[in-house]
Amino acid sequence: MIGWGTLISIELPPDWKQGLSAVVADAARHYPLPVTLNETLLPREDFLKDAMFVENACGCRIGVYDRDPDWPRDQRINFYGHRVKCALPTVREEKDSGSLWTVRIDIMDAPEIHMVLPARKEVIDNAALKALRDAAEQILYKAIATRPDHRLPFTAWQRACELGVTLPQARSGLAIWRPQTADDCHGRSSCMMAPEGAMLIVPALEPDIAQALALARGKPPIQDVQLVEAEDALQGYAWYDTLPVIRDISLRIDREGSVHRYDDDMCLPADFACGLVDRIVIELTVVKPVARTRHTASIPSKSRRSSAAMAVGILRRP
Repeated sequence: MIGWGTLISIELPPDWKQGLSAVVADAARHYPLPVTLNETLLPREDFLKDAMFVENACGCRIGVYDRDPDWPRDQRINFYGHRVKCALPTVREEKDSGSLWTVRIDIMDAPEIHMVLPARKEVIDNAALKALRDAAEQILYKAIATRPDHRLPFTAWQRACELGVTLPQARSGLAIWRPQTADDCHGRSSCMMAPEGAMLIVPALEPDIAQALALARGKPPIQDVQLVEAEDALQGYAWYDTLPVIRDISLRIDREGSVHRYDDDMCLPADFACGLVDRIVIELTVVKPVARTRHTASIPSKSRRSSAAMAVGILRRP
C-alpha cells in the first residue's frame, strides 16, 4: 500500500518480465519525474546534456550542438521520456570547419505538440510544430553567434539575418587546390588552407585538364598566386566575390607545324597518337569583379619534348 498517489497493479506474462528492467530504465532516463523499480530509484539524465547552448521557447527547452548526438537513431525530441524522430533544423559549415549544427528539444509545457496515435512514434506536423522549428532554427544561429567566427554557407548566413540573428561574414580562406586524378573522387581527409596572399580560384576540372594545369603551377603568369579550391557555397560573401576565378581553360598543342586545341568540349583527333609534341600551352581566362583577362602559360620542363609527351599521354581520352 502507498500513502498518497496512484497504485496500478499489472499482471505480466513470464516472457515480458525478462526485458522489463531495461525497458523501464530506458523510459525513466529522460522522464521528468523520479521512477523506482523494485524499490530502486532509476537513474535520470537531462535530455539536453552536453548541449553547448540552451534556450526556452514554445514551451520547450531547445539545446544546440556542434555535432549530431542522435546519429544514427535520429531521436531529437523528448516527449516526457519518450524519444521520437522529428525533422529539425540543421546546418553544416564549410570544408575547413565541417561542424554539423543540430538541435534537440525537451518538451516541458507544449500542449499543441501532438504525437501520432496510437504508437506515438512521430510528431504531428501542425502549426505548433512549424513554430517550434522556426524557434529552434533561430536559437541554432544564436548559438553560432557565440563563436568568434564561422564558415556557414552564404545562404545560411542570409537565413540567420532573416531570423534576426546578426553574424559576421564567414571566415576568409580557401583550401589549397589539388589537381584531381582519374582514380579519385576528389575527397580529402584533411584540408590545408592557403596562407594569406593573392589567390586564384580553380573551378572543378576534368583530371586531364587539371593535371596539365598542375604542371604550369608556379610559372608565369600564375607564379605569384596561390591556386585554391572553389567553394560555391561561399559565393555572396564580399571577400569571396572579389577573388579572381579561372574560366575557359584549354590547351594548345603544337606538333610538326600543326596546332590542336583541347578542352572539356573539344577532344583531340581520333588519329592523334600518343607521343612527343613540340609544345603545349595552357590558355585560360581569369575573371575578376571588374575585368576579364586572357593568359597563356607554357607547361615547363627540363626537356620540353619529354614533358609535352607526358602531358599528351595524360590528355588522351579513350
